[in-house]
Amino acid sequence: DDPAFLERFLDLSGTVRIGTGSNAVEAVSGATESSRAMAQGVNQALAAVAAYSAEGGAVREEGEN
Repeated sequence: DDPAFLERFLDLSGTVRIGTGSNAVEAVSGATESSRAMAQGVNQALAAVAAYSAEGGAVREEGEN
């Protein structure tokens, strides 16, 4: 619930991937499939938000009117 922290992520886009480097997350040893599923879910959410925003929608936090 820290607005300053959340503001760091405004206007960012892209995808996450398993590995090293930009936009990468490290897979947990022994949980490669779970790590891939997590990255896929995050990428799907990012794409949905980008599409919604491109259509003129406003992304709101839960509980906002």
